[in-house]
Amino acid sequence: MWGRIVGLLLGLAFARLPGAILGFVVGWWFDRALARDFRGAGFGKHWHRLDEAGREQLFFHTSFAVMGHLAKAKGRVREEDIHAASALMDRLHLSGEKRRAAQEAFREGKAAGYPLEASVQALREGLAGQQDLLQLFMEIQVALALADGKLLVAERRVLERVRKSLGLPERLLDALIRMAKAGQAFTQAPEQSRYARLGQAYALLGLEPDADMQAVRRAYKKAMAEHHPDKLMAKGLPAEMQELAKERAQAIQAAYQQIKTQRSA
Repeated sequence: MWGRIVGLLLGLAFARLPGAILGFVVGWWFDRALARDFRGAGFGKHWHRLDEAGREQLFFHTSFAVMGHLAKAKGRVREEDIHAASALMDRLHLSGEKRRAAQEAFREGKAAGYPLEASVQALREGLAGQQDLLQLFMEIQVALALADGKLLVAERRVLERVRKSLGLPERLLDALIRMAKAGQAFTQAPEQSRYARLGQAYALLGLEPDADMQAVRRAYKKAMAEHHPDKLMAKGLPAEMQELAKERAQAIQAAYQQIKTQRSA
């Protein structure tokens, strides 16, 4: 705004009305460029970063709000959806004020007119583009959508909107869906045949069964680096959601061990 005001006054002083118009236009462009620098990659981005507590609160609230929006995507929130959200709260040991905050965020997300894109973009900006945290956020939403064992078209559309708002690669969503399905089968049905579990172990690491051991080790190290709980918490993962990172890391380790055992047999 100040660029426009100063430009208008200077233009008026030196060239009357034509100068005022020109000065206003130049000032408008200055204001626009300055605002873009503060929002984007310039020095101003540092002023928009939240402190640690703020990042954690934003991640926590947005996670449960988007869960509520996903549940509503089917047309109405079903008992299974509420049960899945409650089960997640139990896994995270949420009680008292924290549980009420999660429930309130879930209700907010399922309400008509919830600004999905704006909320997710605010999270992206608040986390200052921390890719590991943004991917974990996406994984949490994918896992909840698949909690009933299937992914509806309406849920897929919401997940795609979330992916775009997070600025994640287009191909990533399909990969996360495949890995989430494999992870559920691998961890929840250990009585399966060894062959089935082996295939799921490869899929959980984002690999095909014909991948060589070098590729397996590379995928394992990358996945572990992305899901290390201490690393994620340092970047803004709420302590209450650390269990999710731990579970994911344990599944990755188990899948890697399964592949190693089979290769050495």
